[in-house]
Amino acid sequence: MNNGSVPIRVLASAPEADAEGVEIVHEIVHTPAKETSGWISPPEHYSPVNEATTVEVQPNGDLLFNVPLNHVGPWWRLRITFARPGHQPQGTLDFTWAGVPPKERDAWKK
Repeated sequence: MNNGSVPIRVLASAPEADAEGVEIVHEIVHTPAKETSGWISPPEHYSPVNEATTVEVQPNGDLLFNVPLNHVGPWWRLRITFARPGHQPQGTLDFTWAGVPPKERDAWKK
């Protein structure tokens, strides 16, 4: 949700008519932490979508998106970069392990 008072823009795949959201361009950031066994691993290499478009999210608006399960984990996070039209610098938003509901975390076990 865009909780700001101005629109924000993100890069994503072009929305498809029958799709549940878009694939959003993001990066995977490793957190300095002790890796523990028993969990899935982050991807070794991530290439953003081949063709991306700017998607604008209005104030109080939502953008439904999806990413592979292993793009967020116990010692890595997903980072989205966004921009406000006419403003610099860009901002970032991180999705971390803390945002994964505890009852869902078993899906990350090997």
